[in-house]
Amino acid sequence: MEALQCPFDNPQPFLRSLAEPVLDTTGDFAELVLAMLGVAAKLERRRIMERTARGRADAKAKGVKFGRKPKLTSHQHREARARIAAGETQRSVARSYNVSQSTISRLGS
Repeated sequence: MEALQCPFDNPQPFLRSLAEPVLDTTGDFAELVLAMLGVAAKLERRRIMERTARGRADAKAKGVKFGRKPKLTSHQHREARARIAAGETQRSVARSYNVSQSTISRLGS
């Protein structure tokens, strides 16, 4: 696509490609051209989804872990739960690990 034009005397934008003259939305076949472009975009989106799904599956098969790294190690997790069970407040436990109180609240019991 080379040019997207919108002259001031015509409030309707149109598309005219200098490289592919068939892609011209100023003529009688404007709806057909736009429908073809829509179908092409839909097919390309489907191909992208398939490639990314295949890439994720390959990565999982190789053992790649997805998502954020945990803020607390498993040892800190156990220690924080024990401290809360002993009666310490979530806020003080959170401060000692430099995390938010909501992170500690999600640890469960």
